[in-house]
Amino acid sequence: MRISLLLSIVVISLSMFSCKRYQDGPYISFRSKDARLVNSWNCTSAVTYSSLGATPLLGAETNRVLILNNDGIFNFYFQRIEGNTYVTDSVSGDWILGQNKEALEFDCSIQFQDTAPYDSLFYLDINRLKANNLRLLDAENKEFEFTPLN
Repeated sequence: MRISLLLSIVVISLSMFSCKRYQDGPYISFRSKDARLVNSWNCTSAVTYSSLGATPLLGAETNRVLILNNDGIFNFYFQRIEGNTYVTDSVSGDWILGQNKEALEFDCSIQFQDTAPYDSLFYLDINRLKANNLRLLDAENKEFEFTPLN
């Protein structure tokens, strides 16, 4: 009896302190990754990483909303510069968990036009995926932190 209890404690300890999938956790979750992602997410902060360290991003960089639906459809609202002003823009399409469930892959080719200021395929690395916190890293080393809108 003691051996099985000891063995159970060792197995649980090893699983809790083993490598986590995302840089910032969680160690354990009882909800699937898809279930934790499906939500309306509001960007609360953003930083860019360089050889000089982390620099906070302000203004339009943090004015983003990402809606991930259960049916695999996404809507992404953001601001971009057009001339001397900020313009609210959006992309929509399909999303999936890709790259061994470590990145969000977006396909907005249903909306893509030759004159669009964005690419039709892009991905964001997942650094944190919790029920109430999501951190995504883009190709330019900008990390965006999201919390649920509701």
